[in-house]
Formats: sequence, C-alpha cells, structure tokens
Amino acid sequence: MAGHRKRVVFGLLVVVCCLAAVAGASAWRDLKPARAEVLAAQAQLQKVVDPSSFATPDQRAANRAAIASAQAQLASARHRLGHSPVLWVAQFVPFVRRQRAGLLDLVDDARRGSATVTSLIDRVQSLPDGGQLRDGALPLDSLPVISAETGRAGRVFEKMQRPAAGLWGPLGSARRRLDEVAGSAAANLGQASDALGATRGFFGGDGERRYLLVMENNAEMRDSGAILSYGVLHFAGGRFQLERRGPVADIVLKDAAPTPIPPGTQEVFGAIRPTVLWQSVNATADFDWSSRAMVDMYRQATGQTVDGVVAIDVPGLAEVLRAVGPVSVTGIDDPVSADNVGRILLHDLYEGLAPTDSQAGRKERLDDVVAAVIDRLSVGTQDVLGLGAALGRASGGGHLRLWSPVAAEEEAFVRTGLGGGPGAKDADRTFHLAVENRTATKLDYYVKPTVRQEVRFSGENDVVVRTTVVIENQ
Repeated sequence: MAGHRKRVVFGLLVVVCCLAAVAGASAWRDLKPARAEVLAAQAQLQKVVDPSSFATPDQRAANRAAIASAQAQLASARHRLGHSPVLWVAQFVPFVRRQRAGLLDLVDDARRGSATVTSLIDRVQSLPDGGQLRDGALPLDSLPVISAETGRAGRVFEKMQRPAAGLWGPLGSARRRLDEVAGSAAANLGQASDALGATRGFFGGDGERRYLLVMENNAEMRDSGAILSYGVLHFAGGRFQLERRGPVADIVLKDAAPTPIPPGTQEVFGAIRPTVLWQSVNATADFDWSSRAMVDMYRQATGQTVDGVVAIDVPGLAEVLRAVGPVSVTGIDDPVSADNVGRILLHDLYEGLAPTDSQAGRKERLDDVVAAVIDRLSVGTQDVLGLGAALGRASGGGHLRLWSPVAAEEEAFVRTGLGGGPGAKDADRTFHLAVENRTATKLDYYVKPTVRQEVRFSGENDVVVRTTVVIENQ
C-alpha cells in the first residue's frame, strides 16, 4: 500500500512538472512579443531623456511624437500581459513568476517615465511666455515653475530604479538599462531644478545685480584660461546689458588685493602673484577663492563693487554660439560660429604676430566677439531651455562658472558644478588635473593634454589608481 501511494504521488509530481513546463513555455511565448514592444519603446525613451534633445521647440515637438509612439507600444505590451491567461497562471510557476513580475514593473516604470516627460514638455509649452528669452528679458516668473516641474520629474525618475536580480537575459539587461536612464535623468533634472531655483535672484529678480564677466583665454592655460578681457553685466528685473568691457590692461593693480591667500595656493602659485595679475588669479582650481579675489581686485582697481562673477572660456563660448547661431564681428572676415570660434580666437588672431607687435587689435576682436554674443541674446527671441542646455554642457566641462556671495545661490552653484572647487563634493575620491602655462607664449592652442586612469583592486581593501598624463606639443 505504501509503495502504491509513493507511485501515485510521484505520478502527480510528474504531471505537475509537465504542466508547469508547458505553462512556462506558453508564458514565454507571450512574454517575447511584450518584451520586444517594451525594448522598442525604451529605445525611444532613452533618446528623449537627454537634456540636449529639448533644446528647441521643434525638438520638443519631435520628442512629444516619439513619446506618443512609445506610449502606444507600452500600452500594447501592458494589455498583452494583463490579458494573457497563461501569464496569469504563470505567476504561480516559480521560475516564470519573477520574469512576469519584472516585465510588468518594467512596462509600468517606462510608462511612468514617458508620462513624466510628456507632462514636463506640456507644462513648459503652456507657460505664458513659452519659456522664451525675448529682447534680453528672461522669463523670471516662469523659472520657479520650470524649477518645480523639473524637480518633480527628477523625483519620479529616481523612484523608478529597481534591482534587476533574478531577471534573465535581455529582460535583466533592459531593467539595468532603464535604471541607468532613470538614474541619469534623475541627476540631470535634479541639478537643473537646483540651478533654476537659484537663478531668479541671480538674474536680478529681487533687485539689481552687477557681475564681473571674465573671458578666459585657453591659448594661455591656467586652471581654465588666462583672463585677458573683462566686462560688467548688469541685471535688473530679468533684463541684462553689458555696461562696460575691455582688456584687463585697463584695470591694472599696483598693489595686491586684500584677499587672504591659502597656504597651499601661496606655496604653488604665489610666485605668479594671483591677487595682482588678472592672468594668474584663476591658476588655482578653487573658483570660490578666485572669484573673491577677482571681486577684491576689481574694487581696488576701479573703486566699484560687483555682486558676483561669471567666467566663460572659448569652449564655453562655442556652446553659447551653438544655441544662438553665428555672429558677425567687424575685423573678422567670416561669421564666428561654434565650429570656428576656437580656431579664430586661439589661432587666427595670433598668426603672423611678432612678439613686439601690438596686441590691441587682437584683444579688441576678442572683446567684440563676446559683445556680439551678448547683443544677440539681447535682441529677438531665444529658447531658454535650448540656451540652458548649452550652458549646462559648458558648465559640465568647467567652461562656465558662476559665483555669488549669496549663500543659498552659491551653495546651489557648488552642488550643480557651476561653482566651487573640484573637491566640493566627494573630495576624498576626486582627482583634479590642470596643465598650466606660466609663460605668455599663447601657444597652448597647439598643446593637447590627455589623461588616462587605471583603477586596480589590490587585496580586499586597497585600490591602486595609476594616472598617466600625456602632453603633446604639436
């Protein structure tokens, strides 16, 4: 009798296993087309969460259409998964249940992300000013709204990240890829919200502001570039104008400004007098200190006080030109564009000049290019999101920096990488390299530094980081 019961139980187990195998195979056949739809939708969404893809109204309209297509694919996948009897049964099959649940989560998260992007686009497009810069007037009333919306979107993407443990093959890869996209989108949107929250006051929304605009010339490398020209930007109620500009030779200091120099900065850069010479003030990577020194230097040279510092170098200027288009400058034959501004400012204006030649004409052309870009921004209509994306790319490479003595603004600039030093965040895991030219040769257009880092784990806790720097003089 006992042997008979064992045979019956064994037979039932065989039947159950066969049914589970059949259910699993059938479920997998239903999973495949749903998974394909999700992957296709995910590929479209991955493109539209890139901030640079929102640079113009046309791009935002194209993104809106791409998202609609993705949403249709996701709706089809969700319908397929929700109405498949086999997949409903499959939730009771251990080795299929996790795949079904993971795919449902993937579909729902992708739908949530696409709806979030759609909502953000629609909210910006519905603003009274359309988020446009018109005749030099920034949409100050819209900035807090855009800041709040981007922050909300960032939090949605942050919550979309889930572990991929237990998901097989392409499904696991798709989960990890969506998590990467969501993490990147959350970080970008969060930083944008943070920066936008600080810019209303910085742009004169709470009263007039004047900033020292310094142009960093990469033909003479400092941590960014030697400061050879300057301007004063005036903001009032969101409107801005360039009040004065010229070479730093117009604001020469006779004595050092009263900015205390940190011991390490003094040891490394003291010999090039960073509180006397404009060309040396940003040799250090600490932009917070450099900006304080620049404000003190400007006040000592002119008797005038400024409310902060805006620094931009030639690659940063190229990003702005990419957003606003080429500008014409008297004395330069071709329109200055994002593609040729580096060659013109860092090469062509120097070519043929002997060491004894006057530099006045070259410096005037440099000032003229900056003034032409500001004039372009002051007339007509520019898309704020497109300009913001360009400035974001510039700040990401350290080509645009902002400093404000207002603590809340400065803290936001440091958090978003617009200001501060390279070790302001995660100082114990930050490597900063600066190739600097302590001469006035202006030959750095030909110098191409490259850096390679190899990270190797040695033992259980030790990590060896090998950094190789190659400086090629062409």
